[in-house]
Amino acid sequence: MYAILINSLADGGAEKVALTVLEGLIKRGHSFKLICLEKNHFYDIPEGADVIYLSDADGNENGMKKLLNLPVLAIILKGIIRKYHIQVVQSHLFRANYVNILAGILGAGHESQVVSTGSITAKYSKSGISGKINLALIRLLYPKADLILTKSKGMLLDMENRFNFYVPKKVIYNPIKLSLIKSKQNEPFTKQEYAFDPDRRYIITIARMHSQKCLDILVQSFASISEKFASTDLIFLGDGEERSNLQQEVKKFKLENRIFFVGRVQNPYKYLVRSHLFVLPSATEGFPNSLVEAMICNVPVISTDCMSGPREILAPESDIKKQIKKSIEFTPYGVLVPVKNYLLLAKAMETMLNDPQMSKSYSEKGYNRACMFSADKIIDEYERVIIK
Repeated sequence: MYAILINSLADGGAEKVALTVLEGLIKRGHSFKLICLEKNHFYDIPEGADVIYLSDADGNENGMKKLLNLPVLAIILKGIIRKYHIQVVQSHLFRANYVNILAGILGAGHESQVVSTGSITAKYSKSGISGKINLALIRLLYPKADLILTKSKGMLLDMENRFNFYVPKKVIYNPIKLSLIKSKQNEPFTKQEYAFDPDRRYIITIARMHSQKCLDILVQSFASISEKFASTDLIFLGDGEERSNLQQEVKKFKLENRIFFVGRVQNPYKYLVRSHLFVLPSATEGFPNSLVEAMICNVPVISTDCMSGPREILAPESDIKKQIKKSIEFTPYGVLVPVKNYLLLAKAMETMLNDPQMSKSYSEKGYNRACMFSADKIIDEYERVIIK
């Protein structure tokens, strides 16, 4: 028996990846438990998955309560591991990783595999007390793991530069369900959903609305070119704590009729396939699923050259240590811009919108590149590390 452990089934990229891996391995005949720290559902549970919740929390508790609850959850997890004779627990997201390792320290007797889902330095180095606590927990607990997986080479480099844990490590990119994306691209829109105008062009982004996603930079960039591109609108898919701030920013620029907040959607692919440009403005990523999903939908992409993931996806032959600061880079599979530079992002957007041949070329090349992250190939790698 094996298990996937995650904070919850909230609407994030790490949750989507964990469920894709779980579904793929169950279809291959392996017995798995899906263990969640909390009850918070956005995604559907894969068929054949037996779900266990370690608490009745919904994930909206304050940070201190979550911190103090880690040992309690670890004790509960230890009992589940022993009850079901679970050999390997693979955890996704930092809190789930802490609980997984703590259960091992408490004598659960399993192999603990932790999946690091983002750049540790970019995520926690400037996050105040919370960041310091998380860095301390990583430094204390990660050396006790049996295997550390990262989702990009940049993430691995970041971890080794900051900590240099003497633990086996491996890079496995995120699995992308190509057939699912293609099957959902042409689903019809209901009357309640956003209505695309065939006479207009659309820039789109998909993100949890968090400060690290820098969506305000995208608003500023769009505002600076909005008059020049009067027939182009901007669509946000996703939700989160920064939504109200972003809406205030939109009001400041008087662009309420040009920038639209659609919220969380079960099928982002039918929105992507009807869009003309995808933009990822983040300050930090792990392996940005939405970027690859846009490429699968034949949408040309612009991304910040953040830590980590975008450079490996768009410029795989380049030095992963490189990070542009004052220029635009037209890579083989998309465009990279510096982090938090709204002027250069606006210039890149303007270039793409003004050049149909460039956009067409990037949509074709991007699709071919994205196919290299197909779920079947990636789940082969997960199977090799989990199922000995």
